[in-house]
Amino acid sequence: MAIGELELAELIARARARWSSFMVEPNVFAAWVSERLPTTELREARAADLYLACACASGDAAAVAAFDDCYSDVIDNTLRGYRRATHELDELAQRVRVRLLVADGERPPIIEQYAGRGELGSFVRVIASRTALMFLRDERDPSAVGGKDLIATVADEVDVELAHLKHLYREHFRKALEIAIGQLEARQRTLLRYHLCDRLAIDQIGAIYRVHRATAARWLAHARACLVRTVHDELGKQLAVSPRELEEILHLVQSHLDVTIERLLRTQG
Repeated sequence: MAIGELELAELIARARARWSSFMVEPNVFAAWVSERLPTTELREARAADLYLACACASGDAAAVAAFDDCYSDVIDNTLRGYRRATHELDELAQRVRVRLLVADGERPPIIEQYAGRGELGSFVRVIASRTALMFLRDERDPSAVGGKDLIATVADEVDVELAHLKHLYREHFRKALEIAIGQLEARQRTLLRYHLCDRLAIDQIGAIYRVHRATAARWLAHARACLVRTVHDELGKQLAVSPRELEEILHLVQSHLDVTIERLLRTQG
């Protein structure tokens, strides 16, 4: 849906209040935003971040310089969580910057995936972590060391990378889960509370509702499916990543799902 003139003017005013070193043509910015956000979300959109991303994607030198000023430290700080030599971290930082800002054949710069729902800094951190993980996977050569030593080394590194990524996505995941729990029906929340907080078996839950255990199991499965679907949608909004990347992130954090649901249900009473 096209953006109205007043809405566009407001977005540009908010963006220009942050950036004065470069400009984006209004029609170009309007098309950019329209491709990424419905009009119902414009008031909450991060106008300045969208404006910078749009200008960087077009190759505006001043915008790229502004990006470097704002996000070089974000990239460096994210990569320091990986146990690599200084020269390797420098190479990784350059790879992150290239992936974000430079087209690769028919693939546009990844900054084009940013949709303005979450902070651009969070988006940059995600790309930095994913680039580091890809680099670590690509560099491993099984012929370089003996079998057991290689397995131990790789296992240690993978544990560190997964722990770092889980930490990176933790707050996004918690926020998405809070929203998802809030959108459940009352009975669905109660079912999950019985199952996860009170540790009731399916037979016990069925007895409470005076239904067959198969019915209780079906209700519980449906409640969980609704929860996971909403978490999926909310994470997609927050992280602005591709569907494939989103599935990988969900797979990464799913080990925390039941524990986090239990904690949130307990705090909500």
